[in-house]
Order: sequence, then C-alpha cells, then structure tokens
Amino acid sequence: MYQLQEEERMILSMVDSVCTDVIADRAAEIDEEDEFPQDIYDLLAEQGLFGLAMPEEQGGFAVSVNCWAACVARLAQESPAVALMLFVAAIGADAIMTYGTDEQKNTYLPEIIAGEKKISFALTEPNAGSDVFSLTTSAKPTNNGYVISGNKMFISNAAVADYFCVFANVEVDGEKKPSAFIVDAHDERVVISAHEQKLGLHGSPTCPIFFDKVSSRCAYRRSGARCPNCVSRAQPWAHRARCNRARHYACKPHCFGNVCQFPQAIRPGSHRFRGCLVQTRRHAHCRGSF
Repeated sequence: MYQLQEEERMILSMVDSVCTDVIADRAAEIDEEDEFPQDIYDLLAEQGLFGLAMPEEQGGFAVSVNCWAACVARLAQESPAVALMLFVAAIGADAIMTYGTDEQKNTYLPEIIAGEKKISFALTEPNAGSDVFSLTTSAKPTNNGYVISGNKMFISNAAVADYFCVFANVEVDGEKKPSAFIVDAHDERVVISAHEQKLGLHGSPTCPIFFDKVSSRCAYRRSGARCPNCVSRAQPWAHRARCNRARHYACKPHCFGNVCQFPQAIRPGSHRFRGCLVQTRRHAHCRGSF
C-alpha cells in the first residue's frame, strides 16, 4: 500500500484545514444557491491546489496520483462541487501535459495552475461518451490548423471555462482518428447553453456546448488522452459524508421531541445503515471505523 511522503502529508493536512475552516461552512450555501463558488476557487488557487497534478517545469508540484486523489476525496467530503474543480482542471489539462508541445505547455499550464484561467474537459455527446470512435464532433484540417464542428453535453464547469479540451474525430485516409483540441471558450462561434438543473452536484454548472466551425491550431492526434481515473476514489467519500450527515440529522429530535419515524433504519448499529457504510468503505478502499 502506497504511503504518502512527508511533504504530501503536509499538503493533505493543509487541504484538511481548508475544508474544516472554510468549505464546511460554505457547503450548504453552495448547494442551495447552485452557483459556481468563485471565492472558493480563488482560495484553492491561492493555496496552489491546481498545481498538484501539474509538472514542476510549469510551476506545479507533480505530487503522486495517490496524494492528488486523497486531496480530491477530502474536498468531496465537504462539497463535491469543490472537489470537481480540481478534477476538471486536471483532466482538462492532461492532454496538454501528455501530448502538448513545450510551447503549448508553457502557454496554457502556468495560467491554469495559478487559477487565472479555467479549462474544462469536453468529451461527452448526446450519443457518445467514453467510446471516442463514436464521436460525431469533427475536426477538418485547414491551412491554419483545424475547424471543429459539433456539439457536446454534460460538460462540467462549462459556463465558467476559458478553454475547452475538445475531443473530435479527424478523418485520415478514411479512418477516424480521435484527437484532442484546445478551444477558446470565448470564441463567438462557441455557444454555451444554459446549465442543467441537476438533482445533485449543485455549484458545478453542467452545460451543453455547440461548436460552429471553430478554429483551433492545437491538436493531439492520439487514440485518446490518458485521464486520471480517480473520480471513483472521490465519490465514495462524498457518499460517506452524506451518510454521516443524514444519520446525524435523523437521530435528532424533530417532531414532538421524537426522532425519525423509523429509527431502526438509520441507527448506527442497524444492519441497513452499517451495510451502506460497509459498501462505501469497500469502494473507497479505506480502513477503519466510521
């Protein structure tokens, strides 16, 4: 089992302090207002958290994926929308880190690390998701680069993004080549529709995007960019936090001095509740009691 280095433990401790001192008090408000919390974003940038997964050459910290996942998981315990800020920035910039030229890395990564610019990951379409060969968004080569046409949906933090990492198919000798492009979100030919009214993940605007012959010079012709697969590590911890808060609320007297109508269902020792937490612990690959 991987053990965090001393510096990584210090980073995780700092994240824990930010969660306890600031995010915990704002989490309910973020959920109720369903608005992107720019003040929290600025705080994470000030603490250098957007540089955790980034190369040191561009001003990042290049911590291990275990440390990065632990930080995302800790943020998710307080607010999934805040945790998604780190996740979206990392996967949005990952194609640049992995396949980008030195010029592209030095142009885009420092401002993403500093929190001056936001990048979102634009892959999902109405009829395609992780199957990149089924993407209908196309990129046609021109004398100056590529022209991108198509639409995306369920794109996290699209409404506040400055750049999109857009996946589109380039046709080469009759064969589709899924590729990643950097697109300016403020281009007039990029239309970002109203964000979805979701049941959860409030505070993270999820929007459809439409590209009408948008120019892009930055392409990475690969079978798909390598993306940090750590969302599954954050989700169980967010679920754990929800379970604990539900239990805390349900065990309080609310009506005529009584607790929930079915206290046996939510008691810490009940089979149902323990089963819920056991499954959460298994998925999170963690140990210890809840």
